[in-house]
Amino acid sequence: MNARNFSKPVCLGMILAACSLAQLPVPAQKGTVSGTVINTAGAPVREAMLQLTPLARLGSAPDSPAVNSASESDSQGNFTFDDVAPGRYLLAAQRRGYLNASYYNARGGVLTVQPGERATGIVIKMTPQGIIGGRVVDDQNEPLPGATVDIQPYLLSKDQTAIPTVSMAQGKTDADGAFAIGGLPPARYVVSATAPPDAEPQVASPSQGRPEVYVTAYYPDAVDLATATPVELSAGAQVRGLEVRLHKVSVFRVSGKVVSAVTGEAGSGIVVNLFRQGGAPGISARSTGVSTGNFSFDGVLPGAYILETRSAGDAEDRSALVGRQTISVGGRDVDGVVVELQPGIQLTGSVIVEGSPPPAWPQITLTPTEGVDYPEDFVAVDVNGRFTVTGLEPAPYRVNAGSISPPMFIKEIRFNGREIDDAAINLASEQKGFLEIVVSDKASSLTGVVNDSDGPVGPGVLVTAHRTTSGPTRIKQTDESGRFSFTGLPPGEYILTAMDTGTGPAYLAPELLEKHSKVVRLGEGVSATTELRLITMDDLRADSH
Repeated sequence: MNARNFSKPVCLGMILAACSLAQLPVPAQKGTVSGTVINTAGAPVREAMLQLTPLARLGSAPDSPAVNSASESDSQGNFTFDDVAPGRYLLAAQRRGYLNASYYNARGGVLTVQPGERATGIVIKMTPQGIIGGRVVDDQNEPLPGATVDIQPYLLSKDQTAIPTVSMAQGKTDADGAFAIGGLPPARYVVSATAPPDAEPQVASPSQGRPEVYVTAYYPDAVDLATATPVELSAGAQVRGLEVRLHKVSVFRVSGKVVSAVTGEAGSGIVVNLFRQGGAPGISARSTGVSTGNFSFDGVLPGAYILETRSAGDAEDRSALVGRQTISVGGRDVDGVVVELQPGIQLTGSVIVEGSPPPAWPQITLTPTEGVDYPEDFVAVDVNGRFTVTGLEPAPYRVNAGSISPPMFIKEIRFNGREIDDAAINLASEQKGFLEIVVSDKASSLTGVVNDSDGPVGPGVLVTAHRTTSGPTRIKQTDESGRFSFTGLPPGEYILTAMDTGTGPAYLAPELLEKHSKVVRLGEGVSATTELRLITMDDLRADSH
């Protein structure tokens, strides 16, 4: 090859390389984020730790792991994040002595950074933590070390009765019976105390000659949540000097025998469960083994209870025997209780298909509204859609039909030929039952757009669809045009909400949710469209005043 011929491929290679370089994507220009951290009085908060977290789109897989950026406010409360890639972010602040705080704008809790943008003037307001303190004493006015103190929001039902809520914070009393629990936002609270397990769990009462135990007390000395006195805590306030007094109540023994009604023999190798009526479903308060038919529970508080037991099936493929007995405890020991083991109730049924058969049957389970979940309560559906469950107790159950692949949906649940709207069946008065799960392929779809004052909102807004009768809440995110789409929806009435990420409907009171949501009714097998208005932080602030 001569020099002239050799130069041609070299030149051609250089041209191709230049072309490929020219076609490389240009990296998006990075921006900056800066602002100030202040307290509720408007004063700067120094040494606050700030975190800027990239927000991935719902259901999408980011090309690279999200990387958090950290910064610290200076003596004037100012902070800056440099080299911020374009995208959507959550911005949060932390500092000792303050409640965790996040950035919010009129639309919600997401900070959007455009290419090359200098996002300035951001303000994060931090609220000083509230503190509730005091001491716990026993019925002799002596300090009670090691007691558990629980702080719960004080909420009232429609009839103005206090209702149980999720614990906000917990703590333990020290050697002097004192406690101080911080990190509390402004609210009304219920303060309760529970004695430690080793605080004289059973003490003989000289007057009654029977054991007594400490029960949970609500400030100041109530044994019932309904008569508790709420504690008002303003922003950054310290409410100290509370005194919670615990009381002892008499406890009793419950004992008896488990007997087979079929053979007359004493039950053995089984477990008896004792649980309070009206307690959490699927949970047993206490249990004890039975070896020779006898059982006994000590230290039972007054109240209405259910004794429950079940024997295992035998080698001859006979179903389990079940026993269930209601008792009332109070005033004296309850001895000589006979719990009879009898054949359980048999429930048969089928999955009825309207349309094309689904690729897989929905998972069906039966959950007792009171008592213990047993593995036998899982429903095994055969290839023809039929099932049989044996050994069920004469008790109320809730039918749980799992999800099914779209466009199929659970259309109806029928028990003994009657439709049940709340998916609850009562086997207490039935010896047999027939359950029908109707599935259909005539699901509906719903599409729409979310608008704010400037028109379509763009990507990342959360749209929820909650069926008013039953079923899980469905969640979608809007696309670049502010549009959303739900498929495989059962017919019915839906409550629709649209909120930016970080301000989800879970934080709304029911009346606010109803006020700012849209109700849409869907028929069977229809495709509907709608428009939603974005719920903003300004809306929520206006409603809170």
